[in-house]
Amino acid sequence: MDRTTILFVDDDDFIRGAYVDLLRDEGFAVVEATDGLEALQAASAICGDVLLVIDEVMPGLRGSEVLNRLDGRADAARFRVVIISGAGTAEVHTLPRRGIRIHAVVEKPFTASELLEALHRLAA
Repeated sequence: MDRTTILFVDDDDFIRGAYVDLLRDEGFAVVEATDGLEALQAASAICGDVLLVIDEVMPGLRGSEVLNRLDGRADAARFRVVIISGAGTAEVHTLPRRGIRIHAVVEKPFTASELLEALHRLAA
């Protein structure tokens, strides 16, 4: 992957820890965030393209609120988004946005292979 970093955002320590380890074992460069505000800070610090894997339901800023804020940035197009959520909030995935795009939705509970398939496809 040329300068693409995965930003993995989930407030569940177990899920985040397990998948961050898995993604690093797969050779991805990974930055993790525990909530939406941390995700926005991390997104600003990452150079290059970002595969943003983000949960919708989190305390503080929801995943969709993070996407709305990123969408207002001049560099929004560098973010490719994978939503991970068990909330079944289909409207989140169809909201019109200017620059940021949701490329995949992986419903919780998901398997490692389901997430890896989506990420490898987007990283190619």
